[in-house]
Amino acid sequence: MRFLITALLFVVAPAALGNEASSPGCSVRRTAVDGEGVGTFSSECRWSVPFEFVARAFSDDELMRETNSNLGEGQDLGDGRRISTYTHFAVADRQVTLEGAREDLPDGGFRPRYWMSPRQAPLAAGRVQVRVDEGTWEIAPAPGGGTHVRFEMRHDAGGNLSPWIVRKFQAPAIARSLDELRTAAEKLAARAATPAVASAPPTPGEHGSNGAAR
Repeated sequence: MRFLITALLFVVAPAALGNEASSPGCSVRRTAVDGEGVGTFSSECRWSVPFEFVARAFSDDELMRETNSNLGEGQDLGDGRRISTYTHFAVADRQVTLEGAREDLPDGGFRPRYWMSPRQAPLAAGRVQVRVDEGTWEIAPAPGGGTHVRFEMRHDAGGNLSPWIVRKFQAPAIARSLDELRTAAEKLAARAATPAVASAPPTPGEHGSNGAAR
């Protein structure tokens, strides 16, 4: 189980701040704020990218790190837990230890969930402990083709960042990260559509009469 795309980060241009945001094929909005000021954000996307490539991109750690600049190092602990790190501009990197589960859906899609483990791994030097991190994905084939993606999350980066500050950045950051997931899936689809280059047969005179290369 991968926990790579979890709490999607909040380093964006100030002009993009708000409780709602969008990226191609996606909408993001804040649906609730709890008593501690932590917001719940819900996202819905309809992409033309075939489901198989979105599903593969979602589980491809290397591709997602290549595509999403905010994802830092990850480490599977071998006991159902995974350390995830989030890289920020101008603030310290965040760390959280997550657990998760995945449910297969009748339409061929899947629903992964993640939550903070009660057993948080020790922080690496220079990192700050994430205070709240949980969410649910739903990735499924869309009727008529393409992919339907839903994502709901609660996240508080912890440290000296007040929850109300974090909330202001979250919607556009989620939209950007969803766009990065779509981009990763499109890369896989493009690779699959590129025909393999077959080796050309030897041309006459390329070898000697005994078949040995000159």
